Amino acid sequence: NALQIDIAKEFMRSYTHDFRIKLGDEVIPLEASLGRILASPIIANMNVPSANNSAMDGYAFSSIILSHPSPIQLTVIGKQMAGQAPQQDLLDQFDPHLHCVRIMTGAVMPVCCDTVIPQEWVSVKPQGITFDPAKIAEGENLRLQGEDIRLGDEVLPAGRILRPSDLGLIASMGFATVQVKQRITVAYFSTGDEVSPLGSEIREGALFDSNRYTLLGMLTQLGVQLIDLGIVRDDPVALREVFSAAANQADAIITSGGVSVGEADFTKSIMQDLGDVAFWTLAIKPGRPMAFGKINTTDSSAVLFGLPGNPVAVMVTFYQFVQD
Repeated sequence: NALQIDIAKEFMRSYTHDFRIKLGDEVIPLEASLGRILASPIIANMNVPSANNSAMDGYAFSSIILSHPSPIQLTVIGKQMAGQAPQQDLLDQFDPHLHCVRIMTGAVMPVCCDTVIPQEWVSVKPQGITFDPAKIAEGENLRLQGEDIRLGDEVLPAGRILRPSDLGLIASMGFATVQVKQRITVAYFSTGDEVSPLGSEIREGALFDSNRYTLLGMLTQLGVQLIDLGIVRDDPVALREVFSAAANQADAIITSGGVSVGEADFTKSIMQDLGDVAFWTLAIKPGRPMAFGKINTTDSSAVLFGLPGNPVAVMVTFYQFVQD
């Protein structure tokens, strides 16, 4: 009977649990972490934004004056630039009924102000600015402290594959390094006499090796170290040598082809002879045939994923089982 996906996944997780637990961690520079797997969660060490700040170039004022008759007239008594600390002397003289502050995008909001009107909406005159209060509401154009991230939040979980946006997020909190899982080494190859390498003259009944390049792309995105063992013919001696070499060099082995009903019997028998390998018929289409287990040598062992030969099935089983 076809094995259900959730049962297959649970078995795989259980089977590889000890290996995953033993996989070491390392601390690396943030700029080298794209595609790596977080070993521990990223916990916010600060609020982002760190303080209330302006979302616009404009004028900061107190919303208390929005109840005043139109048009509103305010005197500009100072300027707040991005990156500039709050100015205490400005606060000491600020009158919420009379004054405003010229402010730039990203600049810290004076504590006496709670609203920013964009510069395009005001008329600038020698004595200050005027604007229509109907255009603006209390609290507009203001980014609040901790609006994006609060101190102590878990912003990225352990086990996450780091993406470009994650690097920016981590950098926004000042982290220069991250703790990631050590890279595992994956050996991969295609099997079958019908598979031809790129650049060769293809013979009748053969096909070009596309699965190896699909695997290359998917594995590269996971940030693992790769060993490309090419194409292995349906030959017992060659298969045994390659499986043994792969187990000695890699943590995991991925093959495509040779696991469905009707394939060469010695491929399956060699897999089983060299380790603890089960052959499944999965309740999934495409991707029903699959082998999973472990290849052992005298000195080492590696987890084995024997994927189908169908190109779409390779991708389906990879994303459902290998990556997961």
